[in-house]
Amino acid sequence: MQIANTSLSHSEALEIVASQFGYDQWNILSAKIDTADKPAQRQDGHVGIQPPIPIFRIFDVAKAMEFYCGFLGFTLDWEHRFGDNSPLYCQVAREGMILHLSEHAGDASPGARLCPCRRRGRPAG
Repeated sequence: MQIANTSLSHSEALEIVASQFGYDQWNILSAKIDTADKPAQRQDGHVGIQPPIPIFRIFDVAKAMEFYCGFLGFTLDWEHRFGDNSPLYCQVAREGMILHLSEHAGDASPGARLCPCRRRGRPAG
C-alpha cells in the first residue's frame, strides 16, 4: 500500500482482513476467532486435551521428505521459512497423526524417538 501511496486506517485494514476471510465485517470474524480459541469443554466439565505434536529435528530437507512422505506415507500439510535461506519448519500428517519437522538449531533433540500407540493405548508393532 505504501508503494501505491495509499493509506488505510486501522479499522479499514481490519475490514479488509474480514472480507478476505469471507465475513461482512471485522466484528463477525473477531467473534469467530474468539470462539475458536476457547478450549473444548467435555460433558463432565473438564477441559478437553488434544494429543501433543512432537517436533523432530531434521538436517536435510530432501532426505526428510523422502523418508516421512515417500517411505512412511505422510503428506506435507504446510511449511514455513522466515526467508529464502532460512531453516524449514513444517507439518506432516498421516491417519490423524501430526508431526512437526524442524531445521532450526535448538528445536527438538537429534535422534529423538516416538512410539505411536494403537487405539487401546498399546504400543504399535
